[in-house]
Amino acid sequence: MKFSEIKNRTDVSSNIKIAYDWYTTWNPEILTEDVHFEMLPNYPSGGIYNGRQSVMEDYLPALMSNFDSWTLEPEELFEIEGAVIGKGYYKGRTKGTENDFTSPFLHIWYIKNNQIYKVMAYTDTYHLQMNIPKNFNKRSKLNLQTS
Repeated sequence: MKFSEIKNRTDVSSNIKIAYDWYTTWNPEILTEDVHFEMLPNYPSGGIYNGRQSVMEDYLPALMSNFDSWTLEPEELFEIEGAVIGKGYYKGRTKGTENDFTSPFLHIWYIKNNQIYKVMAYTDTYHLQMNIPKNFNKRSKLNLQTS
């Protein structure tokens, strides 16, 4: 379903509505306390973040510190066997550069009891790496978790 059509529709599944609400509000209450965010390791501030507090206080601020501007532009949401797939683009400008970028993304949202409990995100990290200075905000080895 086109992202722009979701807001005013009444025939949208509750899971798609929850993913839509996250994209439009970043409301932490949409996440379970023990949410699992899995971002590609080569993505700025990528890695695994466990827990709502870690997502809101560690991941998102670290991510945003890499950019002078950054937007998330979802185009479509699909529901497949209870998971919601979000397709769209990241757009922005890397901090301290004139490097604008557009990079496609695919997110998989796992939802239970009207809350997101797991997120997996995929994007063109090669394109981002070509536009981000070598000193971008990588997670410290101490905080980086692997599965």
